[in-house]
Amino acid sequence: EDGLARLLFVAGHVAIHMFVYAERVSVAVRKHRKGEEDRGAQVKQSKAEEEEQTMLGGGEEASDDFEEAMLRKIAEEEILSLKDNSLLGRYVTIAVQVVRRGLAADRQTVEGAEPLSADLMESATLALCKFMCVSNTACEQHLRLLLTVLRDSSDPKVRSNIMVALGDLAVRFPNTIEPFTSQVYRRLRDSDVGVRTTALMCLSHLILNDMLKVRGEVCEIALCVEDESSERIRDLACLFFYEMSRKGSNPVYNLLPDTLNKLSKDPLVDSDKFAKLAPFLMQFI
Repeated sequence: EDGLARLLFVAGHVAIHMFVYAERVSVAVRKHRKGEEDRGAQVKQSKAEEEEQTMLGGGEEASDDFEEAMLRKIAEEEILSLKDNSLLGRYVTIAVQVVRRGLAADRQTVEGAEPLSADLMESATLALCKFMCVSNTACEQHLRLLLTVLRDSSDPKVRSNIMVALGDLAVRFPNTIEPFTSQVYRRLRDSDVGVRTTALMCLSHLILNDMLKVRGEVCEIALCVEDESSERIRDLACLFFYEMSRKGSNPVYNLLPDTLNKLSKDPLVDSDKFAKLAPFLMQFI
């Protein structure tokens, strides 16, 4: 199991670094092309040349789209091809099988299934997360499995690692992750303090940097203000609302009705806690 854990770690690491390298090359090519265009702009073009360029669609926007399409093709078809059974693509299958086996053993849904070592489960989960960050196809195919592990895994380290990875995936593939954001917010009620802290830090970063849409689930962050077991979580939640109130268009005011409504209906929020949370939120209007 130790050897397999190391192998999966290396495979995931190589996939990420190959994609980063491809992205750097793409950026360098784009900068070089724009530099050539700037130098060429100093030379007056004839009307015929301008018309020919327009007909060929050789504008800057078309070139950017072409480079982005090429980067996607490299990620999907060359680095991590799932159809052509590429070298790294094979490790996706292995990582998925290990994660599923570990999840089944954790749930004890398979009779006689032996639990995996913590190191192997962590390595397999991390490798799968890295593969998903590279390929949108892999992300779409295995996102539900990853969220199931996030919900059912008994290892706080695995849940924390998945939370960090989901933050990266939300930036990389926002349209794929957006329908499942409610499941990400649920980790703010995780039984482990470390997982709750990680979830709060990831969500705060995504929301404050406009990488995640703010919805009614922000009431989950409001509940962290009254977290009974961690002063750090309480401080991070207060800091989130303070930073949020400094953004334009008064977002806290816009979210307040829905947030208070959900808090009032939450069976875990008693009258004393609601009486503390409501004035706290009102001060940011």
